Amino acid sequence: YNAVDGRRFDPEALTDSRIAQRRVWRVKNSDVVFLFVAHNLRLKNLTLLQKAFARIHQSFPQAKLAVVGKRHPPFVAPYLIYSGFTPFPEQVYAGADVLVHPTFYDAFANVVLEAMSCALPVLVSDNAGAGELVTEGHEGRVLPVTGTRTDVGTWADAVIELTQDQGRRESMGKAARQTALKHPLDAYITEFERVIEATDRAPVQSSGHSVAGLLK
Repeated sequence: YNAVDGRRFDPEALTDSRIAQRRVWRVKNSDVVFLFVAHNLRLKNLTLLQKAFARIHQSFPQAKLAVVGKRHPPFVAPYLIYSGFTPFPEQVYAGADVLVHPTFYDAFANVVLEAMSCALPVLVSDNAGAGELVTEGHEGRVLPVTGTRTDVGTWADAVIELTQDQGRRESMGKAARQTALKHPLDAYITEFERVIEATDRAPVQSSGHSVAGLLK
């Protein structure tokens, strides 16, 4: 797994950043901000969130979707906040309440671990490697992304649940922070060295095919 700097991404050190960021976003204290961080909007599946938030907006107008990245969303909506690109992601994590990551695929998204370190509960795709750090219902939810209509309802229900339940957001966020702190940089380096050493010691096994044969 990747590593995270728990001192940089520390919610206790980001109290002022939360106030400032929410002012920039012009959201109320009662609003619940779901954060989506991505440059590739198609791969990370912003369309799913667009459909899910459109479905719930009238009943839950306090649920906001903040999009952070280089690409402007190809739609406007009363629940949508486009925040642009930032070299200081810890500030947008501080302003948010939940991270949403419905990607069609990624090996391990740093944004998930960084958000967890900032004590955000995460709603993450079951196609994301970072979802392996999430115990269902503990640090957040691991939700299906199959490309079908059922995805929208599942994600919408999860958004509604966390919009309504501040206590659950807080308990998940605390658990997420504790899980993230188990993945500091020094532990990552130690594990990386162990894997390399184990690979170096492993015997090389022949496949029984020559290079010339494989190239035919």
